[in-house]
Amino acid sequence: MLAPVATAGTYASLTGQPVRSTVASTGKYTDLIGTPVLATVATSGKYADLTGNPALAPVATAGTYASLTGQPNLATVATSGKYTDLTNAPVLAPVATAGTYASLTGQPVRSTVASTGNYSDLIGAPALVTVATSGKYTDLSGTPALAPVATAGTYASLTSQPNLATVATSGKYTDLTDLTNAPVLAPVATAGTYASLTGQPVRSIVASTGNYSDLIGAPALATVATSGKYTDLSGTPALAPVATAGTYASLTGQPVLATVATSGKYTDLSLTPALATVATSGKYADLSGLPPLFAPSGWIAAPMPTGIANYGSTQSPLVYSSSVTGTISIRGSVTGATSGNIVCTLPVGFRPKYNQNYTGWGQSAQNNAPAPVSLVMTSGGALYSVYSTGNYAFFLDVSQIVFSTT
Repeated sequence: MLAPVATAGTYASLTGQPVRSTVASTGKYTDLIGTPVLATVATSGKYADLTGNPALAPVATAGTYASLTGQPNLATVATSGKYTDLTNAPVLAPVATAGTYASLTGQPVRSTVASTGNYSDLIGAPALVTVATSGKYTDLSGTPALAPVATAGTYASLTSQPNLATVATSGKYTDLTDLTNAPVLAPVATAGTYASLTGQPVRSIVASTGNYSDLIGAPALATVATSGKYTDLSGTPALAPVATAGTYASLTGQPVLATVATSGKYTDLSLTPALATVATSGKYADLSGLPPLFAPSGWIAAPMPTGIANYGSTQSPLVYSSSVTGTISIRGSVTGATSGNIVCTLPVGFRPKYNQNYTGWGQSAQNNAPAPVSLVMTSGGALYSVYSTGNYAFFLDVSQIVFSTT
């Protein structure tokens, strides 16, 4: 049979409790016997209750700049923080205050997608599968077959369930089987009394009496603990003159202020940076180090010689385009290109500065496996196909060609 404390779990249900002093259960300072006499400030915490305190300057209690005497003369901008209060400020371009692209002069010509942000305005965008825009699981191809528990989410839909013991669902001590290795309970588990508890600690006298005088090793209190006087404090710091005078003039080690601190003039600032022309003009043309910009061309049909033709509707036609940075791209598939043939010739302005080598893919017949084909893009604008072996006139893809005109 278990003692009441085993099921109630409360101190009140424990029998044989020791006799405790009032303070042990109330926790109140007023119930502590033999307490020392404290000064008023010890319980009020008020500065006004502290005796012998020094005379403080107004700034010490007001905490405001206005209560500080001997203030320096500050320029208007020092307190307003406004740019308009700064004298001799440079003339700024409209973009410096508007902060908008529209206020920038000399803007470059941008493609449609640069200002609309629409995917539909992007040139050469890839064709997306349905799931890319719908986001539906049902539009995803090649999905795995899911077990019933994946959609039902119930234990009952789980196959190969383990055999659970009765205690797994009842939670009862009486449903436990095989108590061979059960722990041996101490006497206190069934008796529930303090007396039946082994290894009880040795308690000091103050635990039963609650008297301060019964405390062992009580600290010696300083005089200020009961008098509450500032003059009874030992080791007080030496106060600087400003602590009682409260004037700026009584501050020692004042910093040397620059002229601009009181004048507020931009011309009084030292080490001002040299401003670039664009800082005051706001013109795009005044920016240095600009990359060369080009108007995007869009995709243009490549001029092909006689005997070379686009492969068909299942492949991209042979086209070329230029970007705003002057990068040229070629894509498409042709038929009829034998080794050493010119596949196409690009016009001036769409040619590399130097000859460029690339690799394309070709087929000699419809059912043959594709093989790599060497391609040469010359500075004169001609694109050559060069075969090391075989003849790939049936099909030739040149979609990996990208180069710069500079």
